[in-house]
Amino acid sequence: MDSRENPRSVAAGDLAHEVRVSLGSTLLLGLEVFVAAHVSHTVATEATVQSMFVLGLLVRIRTILSPALVVEIVGRRPWQKVNILQQKGVTEMGRRREERREEREVFGRGGSANRYRMREKLVSFGNDFWIENEQGQRAFKVDGKMLRVRDTLFFEDTQGRELCKIQQRMVAVRDTMTIEGPNGEAMATLRKALIAPLRDRWTVKIGNGPDLDVQGNILNFEYEIGEGRTKVAQVSKKWFRIADTYGVQIEPSQNDIVILAITVAIDMMR
Repeated sequence: MDSRENPRSVAAGDLAHEVRVSLGSTLLLGLEVFVAAHVSHTVATEATVQSMFVLGLLVRIRTILSPALVVEIVGRRPWQKVNILQQKGVTEMGRRREERREEREVFGRGGSANRYRMREKLVSFGNDFWIENEQGQRAFKVDGKMLRVRDTLFFEDTQGRELCKIQQRMVAVRDTMTIEGPNGEAMATLRKALIAPLRDRWTVKIGNGPDLDVQGNILNFEYEIGEGRTKVAQVSKKWFRIADTYGVQIEPSQNDIVILAITVAIDMMR
């Protein structure tokens, strides 16, 4: 480094580069250019360097900077930008930290989630199979005898009582799976998103509750089911060493039958 270069200018430039590489968002790049403009006029001030650091911090935690926030900082003095970005960063970090803590309490080792073991692709043969709980006990039965005749699967309890059924319906653009209760009431409708860059994405319309999103690596059984920003279920093959087996963890307040039926429907449609 040239001894005549100001270390603060260099630090600001490095942070600007980090922001650019970290997320390439048009909005963030526009904000970067705006903040970096203060560096190009004169020697970087402490406030400008600090504001670039905070911006980099926001990028690291993947905060989506809204247009309202951009408007809020435009025209502000450097120290005012710093205060605004610091407040947003601290608030966002606190919220994310709380979300991670809550997730660990539910989905972490020894957490409160309900856990089940599933077998993949057995439904394709039109056979029956059992869903087991984490103790290895039979919890629910999936009756696939009607799969080849009516594209229908039945979920039953251990006593043989019908809990729900999964039906495949053909629509103009894409396949749709419906989950109905024993009396024909709509419990959920599952569709694959038309545009889902980078990761598979499915949408689930719940009959009497908030809609759900399914995102992740569907093909390899590594995905999550969420309600807004809250994870309500997780699917993974990493929990078992047995071939063709995957696990499902479900947040205790959810309807286990609906979530399990969603995972089976996804297995049928993937």
